[in-house]
Amino acid sequence: MNSDESFIIFRRFGRLSTRLLLHLQIELVLLQKKLDALDNRDNADPIMHWRLRGGTNFKGYDEEHLELLEEIRKAYLNYAEVLEKDVALRRLDKSTTRDHRSLFNWVRTMNPLCGDLDKAGFITRFDDFVSLSQQSQSTRRFEDFIQRLLGDGPPSRLKIDRAWDVMPLHSSTGWCMEGKDDKQVRYRLETFPISPE
Repeated sequence: MNSDESFIIFRRFGRLSTRLLLHLQIELVLLQKKLDALDNRDNADPIMHWRLRGGTNFKGYDEEHLELLEEIRKAYLNYAEVLEKDVALRRLDKSTTRDHRSLFNWVRTMNPLCGDLDKAGFITRFDDFVSLSQQSQSTRRFEDFIQRLLGDGPPSRLKIDRAWDVMPLHSSTGWCMEGKDDKQVRYRLETFPISPE
């Protein structure tokens, strides 16, 4: 994969990241409610409410508060770390359809995962890939232009039809690879006659 800049694309796992962030948010909200309940309990006590205002007449802070604040600190740092990583990944450029197709073809042709479709399932979510390449957009546009020119060259005996939408597995037009996300990637090879010159 390191042989070409167009292969340097990886999954962002946006759905998993969102799920983690939602879970961590809920955890923090519940911890905040616990802290509010402790604060309200202290506030209702005529002596203990001074502790909430920073009173210094107490030998030590309530252990229950300290333990809860430590739990909140750990949960918050965990949440902030996942949030920062998600923001950083979202700032990366999405991979182009061409780059994803190149990687897909390479995985399909070279079979680096020994035919294990469960392991190769990551490749089917083309909308979740980001590019790590720092190549300038103008360079990429030039490459795309050249590839389009080459792709529109003289007719060939082989026509390749790429479709990225759902297709039944029992299709007789070609092979089909099913991903874990109910999307399928289909390549259909068809022969067609070439008119004589």
